Amino acid sequence: MDSPEFLDSAIKVYNVEVHIAIRSQEEQLSQLRTAHSNLKQTIQTLVELPNRLRHPAMIPLGKHAFFPGHLTHTNEVMVHLGGQYYVEASAAVARGILQRRLDVLAEGVSKAQQQLQALRGRLDVTQSSLRADSDDSEAFEIRSSIEESDALLASAAGKRKQAATSAHRQQQQQQQQQQQQQQQ
Repeated sequence: MDSPEFLDSAIKVYNVEVHIAIRSQEEQLSQLRTAHSNLKQTIQTLVELPNRLRHPAMIPLGKHAFFPGHLTHTNEVMVHLGGQYYVEASAAVARGILQRRLDVLAEGVSKAQQQLQALRGRLDVTQSSLRADSDDSEAFEIRSSIEESDALLASAAGKRKQAATSAHRQQQQQQQQQQQQQQQ
C-alpha cells in the first residue's frame, strides 16, 4: 500500500504535468487562431483585389528598402499547394482553395479547444484532490481484484481485435468491389 505522502507527491507531479500540457495546448490554440485570422484576411484581399485593374503598392527591395509600384493582373495569383508546389490560379479559384484550408483550420481550432477543456477538467480533478487531502477529509481508495482487472483488460483487447477484424473485412470487400468494377 502506498503511503499518503507518496500519493500527495504523485498528485502534485501530475498537477504540474497537466499545467505544462495546458500551456502547450494554449500556445498551439493561439497559433491556430492566428493562422485562421491571417487566412481570413487573405481571402478578403482576394475578394477585393480583382475589383480594380491597378493597385498601388510598396515593393520591397532587400530587407530595409521599399519603392512605390503598382500591382497589375490582379486576377492572377500563385497559390502554394504544399511542399515545393505552386499553381497559378484566378482569384476566385484561389479563394476556393483557401476557403477549404480555412475549414480545416476551423476544425483544428475546435479540436484544440476540446482538448484544452479536457485538460482543464483534469486540472480541476487534481486540484480538488489536493484540497481534499489538505482538508484532511476522509479519503477512500478504489480497489479491484486482479481477476477483475484481467477481465477488463481481456474485454478491451477482445473489442479492439473485433474492430480490427471488422475493418480488415471491410477493406477486403471494398477491394473486391473495385476489382469487379474494373473487370466490367
